[in-house]
Order: sequence, then structure tokens, then C-alpha cells
Amino acid sequence: AEPYALQTSDHVDLWCGELAAEWIRTVEDDRPFYLQVNFPGPHSPYDATTEFRDLYDPSAPGFPTAILGAPQPPLSPLVQFLYTYRPELHGLVAADSRDLLMTYFAKVTLIDRAVGTVIAALESRGLLDNTWIVYGSDHGDLLGDHELWGKVAMYDGAVRTPLFVRPPGGIDGWTAEGLIDQLDVTATIVAMAG
Repeated sequence: AEPYALQTSDHVDLWCGELAAEWIRTVEDDRPFYLQVNFPGPHSPYDATTEFRDLYDPSAPGFPTAILGAPQPPLSPLVQFLYTYRPELHGLVAADSRDLLMTYFAKVTLIDRAVGTVIAALESRGLLDNTWIVYGSDHGDLLGDHELWGKVAMYDGAVRTPLFVRPPGGIDGWTAEGLIDQLDVTATIVAMAG
């Protein structure tokens, strides 16, 4: 996609973050709350503004590429269908893959800024040290891996998604390699709320 044509501050993902931040800054209710902010991105189109695209240089040494090359047999009927669905990805080359990944990284970084706006609002109200923050994604995107696009083939790019959980007051970071399901996230949030 082309870069977003309006100003960065007008991007829909930043608007969602600002709307949530404004609610936090102005709500006059002292009761505990649950606030869920759903950003439209990073779904396609990867239309971050030039400001965010300029943060990444796809020609830099070590910049990643998709897993190049067609999927290898045996292929499930779903992967066979997906492979024929986006023929423009057949023969994807490294330079084009890096350009595609740059647009995706830029969009994710734009959303990270929006999340930062929400966190700053919590901090400004003195709520950060009394708030659980759960930041995750419902799916990944293949982004050209195996010349495929989207989220429905069960390759790593589609199923390995981030999940960050920050308890009130924060903790030192650590990584868990265990498998989770979105149902686990819901159950955890319910448990957090007592």
C-alpha cells in the first residue's frame, strides 16, 4: 500500500488510541474499569505514514525477508487453495519481500505509538500502578512466507502471535515459550478481575 495520505495524527489506529486515552483522562468514575482497545491494524493495507516507514531501511544488511519459495508438498487442500489465490506472490524475491515487511513493521510501530498514548493517559491519572495491561494479537500474517498471504494457513507467521501482560506496578520482563489459546487470555482476564 502507499503511505497514508493524511497527517500521522489523523491515522485511524492513532485515533483509536487517542479516543481510549481521552476516555481515561476524562472519566469521572472511580470504580475499577475494563477498557478494550481494538486497533484496525496491522491488517492490510499496511499504510503507515512516511514518518513510520522512514524508521526502517529494507536495504540494510540483515533486514529480514519472508520464507522465500513455494510451499513444499504434501500440501493440505487449504494451502493449495491459498497458493492459487495470490499468484502475484509466486516467485517473490528478497527485495520485494523486504519492502513488504518494512510496510508491516511500520504499521506495527505506529500501533505501538498508539498504545503508548493509552499508557501515558493511565500514568497521567495515576492509574498505571493499579492497572493490568494485556497487549496481544488474534493472529499473525504470512506476509509472503511460502508465497502465501493472510492468516489461515497454520505456518508460524500466522499462528505465533505476541502477548504482553503487565501487572499493576510492572515486573521485570521474562519470556514464556508455552502454548496458549485466546480462551486462556479471556480466563486470565476474568481471574484478574476477581
